[in-house]
Parts: sequence; C-alpha cells; structure tokens
Amino acid sequence: LPGATVEDRRNLAATLAELGGVLAVVVGDLEGARAHTSRAIEILEAVLGENAGDTRARAMLAYAYERAAAVIEVAGKDEELPQAVALLEKSIAATEAAIRDEPANASHAQTLVKRYNNASRMMLKAGNVEGAREVVARALALDPNLARAQYFLGRVQKAEGKLEESAATF
Repeated sequence: LPGATVEDRRNLAATLAELGGVLAVVVGDLEGARAHTSRAIEILEAVLGENAGDTRARAMLAYAYERAAAVIEVAGKDEELPQAVALLEKSIAATEAAIRDEPANASHAQTLVKRYNNASRMMLKAGNVEGAREVVARALALDPNLARAQYFLGRVQKAEGKLEESAATF
C-alpha cells in the first residue's frame, strides 16, 4: 500500500476483516469473505513485521484470524475445521501477547475468554475433545465462574462420555 500510513493500513485491515465476516454470514459470498480476511491478515502481519510492538495491530490481527476462522466454519466443510482451529489458536496467541503488552487493558482479557470459547466450540466440532478441554481449562483459570466456559466444559464432559459430570456442570 504505497503511501499509506500504519494507521491507514491498520484501519483498512480491520475493515477487510469485518467485511469478510459479513460477506460470509450475511451475503453467503465465501470466496469474497476468504479473500478479504486473507488480505486483512496479510496487511496486519506486515505491519507487525515492521513493528513487533504494535499492540493495536496485534489485537486487530487476532480479530482477523478469528473472522477467517468464522468464514471457514460458515463454509461448513468438516475437512477445513482443523484450519479454522489453527486460526483460532493464532487469534488466542495474539490476544495473549496483547495482554502481556497491555496488562491494564481489561478488554483484552474479555476478548480472550470469548476466543477461548470459540476455539473450544470449533475443536469440539472438529472432534478434538482433548484440545477443547485444554482451552476450556484456560478460560476457567481466568475465572472459574464464567457461564459460557462452564457451558463448554459441560459439552466437553458430554463428548467424553461423562454424562453425570456434564449434567452437574450444566
């Protein structure tokens, strides 16, 4: 993007990531959605390559990874679910890095819990029960009373055949 400032590039990437999600969920244009989220990721990874300490770009990249995973989920192809899980794991890692960089920013922690929940849901969908359990445990380590994390713990327990534990958790 010749002549574009870092702020312009961040904003363009955030818009592309959001538009990718809309194209997938609302319009059903999966090809366009994939192109937009891929371009958003490419731009933000380049920004971070130039300045690894850019916390805003890191948070936006985490969002772009999450949107790209959502596009894959909407596509409904089970064989692509591992790719969606990998994108959610990148989203989590980027959010955890943002928390390390800005520990006083409470929105990063709230977003991290949401990303843990999304990853556990996607892992269960992909049949990765062990991975889902680990992600749920990480969410519950932040706050053992998180209702959504408790819900996914119940789903993990059910997938493991621990029906009594699952019923108690729900």
